[in-house]
This record gives sequence, C-alpha cells and structure tokens, in this order.
Amino acid sequence: ANKYGIKIFSTPFAPTTAVAELTLGAIISLLRMIPLMDKDMHEGKWSKKIGTQLEGKTVLIIGFGRIGRKVASLLKPFNIRLLVVDTKIHNKEIDGIEVLSLDKALSETDIITLHASGEQEIIGKNEFRLIKKGAFILNVARGQLIDEKSLIDALESGKVKGAWLDTFGIEPYTGPLTKYSQVILTPHIGSYTSECRKSMEIEAVNNLLSAFKEL
Repeated sequence: ANKYGIKIFSTPFAPTTAVAELTLGAIISLLRMIPLMDKDMHEGKWSKKIGTQLEGKTVLIIGFGRIGRKVASLLKPFNIRLLVVDTKIHNKEIDGIEVLSLDKALSETDIITLHASGEQEIIGKNEFRLIKKGAFILNVARGQLIDEKSLIDALESGKVKGAWLDTFGIEPYTGPLTKYSQVILTPHIGSYTSECRKSMEIEAVNNLLSAFKEL
C-alpha cells in the first residue's frame, strides 16, 4: 500500500465497548454456569448447579489497550483484585492496577482474560503449568494466543475449570473444544452489536472524508 501511495485506515475505537461488555457477560456466564443450565432447561431438566461469585476474585487482564482498559473499568465495581500483564507497560502499576510479569500473575489469578494484539502465543504448555488450579480463561483477542492442545489438557485435568473463546486460529471453528461442556464458544462476535456496527461505519466514513481532505 505504501509503495503505491494507498492510504490505510482502521476503525479501532468502535468495538471497545461491545467487546468489553461481552467479556464481562462471558465471565459471569462461566462462573455461574449459565449456558449449562440453560441447555438442561431446554432439554426438560431441572438441574441446579452451584457456581462461583465474581466478588473477591483476582482477575488478570493480558493486554491493556483500549479494550483491556474498558474491561478493567467494568470489573472494578465488583470488588475484585485486578492485575495487568502488558509488555509495553514498564511501571509497577497503571490506573491503580498492579502490573506483574506473566509468570507471577498466572499463579495468583482466578480469571484470565486476553485482550492482546499480535499472533504470538502467550498461553502455552509452560504457562498452563503455572496457572492456578481451577482458574477460568477467556480469549476475545486472537485465536493463536492460546495453545489449543494445552488448553484441552488443562480442561481434562481440572487445572482450568472453564473457558470462553470468541476467536480461533481457523474459522469457522469445528474443532475438539466443541466437545467440552465447560467451554463457551462464540463465532467471533465481539463487535456484533447494532451500536458498534453503526459506529464502525461512521468511523470508516470519517476516515474516508479525512483522506479526501489530504488530497
């Protein structure tokens, strides 16, 4: 694009709220096992399951950009301990939140939510060894950030109690995670709200107008 003088724009601001709200919903759905009980009810089963409260938990946000920050703001009223891992942040805290190394944070965390950019694996075999037993993990960022085989091993051993994935290395996804009832799967819908899609279109039009002004 640079070679041919083509200007590139994106719409990075519009999805922030939609993705963050979906993340919060997924956390509560995992902790209270809402999808499992919904499935039972639709099958005519009255099966009550004891879940877990969000209050008092430690939540790790990996990647503290626009979406990570918005997730943090939504979580703060729940009276939790928040941790951040972000290789671009070199302070000990940001916005009043502790910044730790990945290794240290994983061993202290009840809920891990990924909002990092890039395609490089962040949570693999070695990282799953460090994760606190019974933790929950969520990924609404990039499919390649979590090693799928290692995640399955952790689910089967009980090291990871539940997971939510909205992004996958290959999409549409039909892989082995579909067999695990403690895993919530959504088809890459982070930005799928009417408000977000409208905002993305407005951002795109404004980008186009800005480009015309520079001609």
